[in-house]
Amino acid sequence: MARRALLVEDDAAIATVITAALEDEAFSVSRCDSIAGRDRLLAEGAFDVMLTDVVLADGDGIASLGQVHEA
Repeated sequence: MARRALLVEDDAAIATVITAALEDEAFSVSRCDSIAGRDRLLAEGAFDVMLTDVVLADGDGIASLGQVHEA
């Protein structure tokens, strides 16, 4: 079974490069461009790894990680 990665990145070009690199390492990648999108995807299931941008339109990707841990 493929490992699952969640990528939270609002720059499409960067997200494309990171997605390709993760897929090369046999990850199944789900992408979103916001904290709200991340929360929706996390509600749908678990991920093996999550990579997040720091500066997102709806908040700080790193500062919001506490919300993920609490959920």
